[in-house]
Amino acid sequence: MKFLKITFITLVGALALITSGCSLQAAKKPVATNTSVPVPPFLAQDATSVQADTASRLAIAKAQAQVWKPDAVLVAYNVKVPTDLTSVETTQTFAFSSPTDTTDWWTISVDKDGKFVRALIPQTDYLGQGLQPIDESVWQKSYIEALQKAETSGGAAFHTANPEAQISLILEQAAPKNYLWWIVNYQGATNSLKVRISARDGNIYDDFGNPFTK
Repeated sequence: MKFLKITFITLVGALALITSGCSLQAAKKPVATNTSVPVPPFLAQDATSVQADTASRLAIAKAQAQVWKPDAVLVAYNVKVPTDLTSVETTQTFAFSSPTDTTDWWTISVDKDGKFVRALIPQTDYLGQGLQPIDESVWQKSYIEALQKAETSGGAAFHTANPEAQISLILEQAAPKNYLWWIVNYQGATNSLKVRISARDGNIYDDFGNPFTK
């Protein structure tokens, strides 16, 4: 009887140790966490919706440009983006030229409600000279697609390191190669970053118009 009692107590003790060990192992097992960074609201926008909004504003801009000059043509499209990318509001400005006015750009800023502000600005004060009429047939990529591309190509890292950086995009038909380019600009307090993206294929190019390779 004594032998059986001792054996029973020993078995109970062993089971308790095993159970305790399993509990400790379970406690030590790391808990999976979601470390993914949420996409800012501005970058989460759908390209189709952005294109529709651009088309609506551009139609207003073209109608007003015809009032200025019947032969007015679009030469640039500028989009200023919220610094923190938490809002989807933008400042959008279209620039037009005319063969009968070779020294000025006629500009119009159109908001989401269709309200606009017009201004005639010397070319040397805004955008510079040498811009060509935009060939809309090769305008395949929206500003949100261009910005999303730039963000994955150094832009996100830049404005993480420079949270005060101003972000803007400009669409222009110009050198190099007279292609239609999206130029994405990140302007910090002391430094800047520029990413050149084709509005036709959405790929990144260098300042000589060659496809960019890392």
